[in-house]
Amino acid sequence: MSTSVSIGYTRTVTRCVKQAQALERAAGSYVLKDIPGKLAVSYGYGGTPPLDLETVRAANLGQYEKARLCYVEYRALLEAAVEKIEPVESAA
Repeated sequence: MSTSVSIGYTRTVTRCVKQAQALERAAGSYVLKDIPGKLAVSYGYGGTPPLDLETVRAANLGQYEKARLCYVEYRALLEAAVEKIEPVESAA
């Protein structure tokens, strides 16, 4: 059974700012040419389906295991370095 983190699609319409373009006639057809120094708002359609809960759980577990191993290795390195520090005698 597949369980989704959420229901429905996200960002079905996207909005971004891009280089402005104009249609120009060329060889019996039209081509898009950039308009120098001008930007325009562009809209796109699509969307992202909901994430599968098992896929998300597996990905998070993998990242957790990597982070934990990194911490264990760092702690071992730190302990080895601290063991080599010689105590400083007090001047008092």
